[in-house]
Amino acid sequence: SDLGFGRCIDLFYLPIDFRSKTNLGYCFVNLVTAEAAAAFRSVVDQLKLPLSRGAKVLCIAPARVQGFRENFSNFRNSAVMGRRVAPENQPVIFNPSTGSEVPFPPPTSRPKPSKLRKKTA
Repeated sequence: SDLGFGRCIDLFYLPIDFRSKTNLGYCFVNLVTAEAAAAFRSVVDQLKLPLSRGAKVLCIAPARVQGFRENFSNFRNSAVMGRRVAPENQPVIFNPSTGSEVPFPPPTSRPKPSKLRKKTA
């Protein structure tokens, strides 16, 4: 359902485990202002996932990288933007004034090759 934050988000990324084709259980959401981030947290933190089979809830935590420019720069030349990664598995940027998706500009240098993580027991 729409929680009313569509025009407050300018970047979204849901990391995928390419072996199992499932998400890793977390995502990156960048909000346009600190006030929007606080409002988002107050509404979304501890929200039960409607399609979850169990009692999974969302837990909001600050990321190591903060802000649109920093996140954009972090992802632009990363392995996730390489040709081997399907567009639906790449970060998405939005125009906050319209809420519509904006094409991610091409990398400025060759993205690092993606590495599959080794399974741990």
